[in-house]
Amino acid sequence: MAEQIGKALARIIPGVTDGTASPAPLIVDWASVDLTVLATAVDRLDDQQLAAVDHIAGLPVPALPPAGEDHFLKCMRTLRLLPGRGDDELSGELRLNLYRRHLGNLPREALSFLAEQATLSCRWFPTPSECLDIVKRWERTDAAYHAVRNARLIGTRERQARLDDARRKLRAGEMSQQEADALPERWRNILMTEGELNPRTGAVRRPQRCELDD
Repeated sequence: MAEQIGKALARIIPGVTDGTASPAPLIVDWASVDLTVLATAVDRLDDQQLAAVDHIAGLPVPALPPAGEDHFLKCMRTLRLLPGRGDDELSGELRLNLYRRHLGNLPREALSFLAEQATLSCRWFPTPSECLDIVKRWERTDAAYHAVRNARLIGTRERQARLDDARRKLRAGEMSQQEADALPERWRNILMTEGELNPRTGAVRRPQRCELDD
């Protein structure tokens, strides 16, 4: 698994595995970014790999382009399969302009999701507000979105594993005060709340040794 991670990161950011990557590497071809292999890996990341994952997690996800007029009209025709409310007096052109103003900038995939979900769940032609509520359930599937999402999950998983390591080390009496003081502040607060460190001073608690009389 470690080899898988190294190959995946090297494919995304050349030089990351041999230490020659720049401090702020750039991803120029989002279509080539795929961190699925990292999302299912069971091994751990070293500091350099974690830094690369953090960099990807912090990248801005590019906005998807609007669907375009043809696809917008196609989805609106699908929505018109739903009956209108009895008190709806909007003309067809006025309705179309109203919905175009609220939904016209949505990407193609989001509009398709809206049309499909609305025809499955709505009894009446949905209002713009109802349409936007449906779109909130839509999730992007493009490589850029999933690369950033997976990188965030991977970073969180690795940091949790490192916190668990620190907790085990404290319980085993294997952590020095200097090591404890160097832990991230958030971890120290968690460990103090749990009683693994002294709640008032942050001092390392030494395990009690039971000595039996002869």
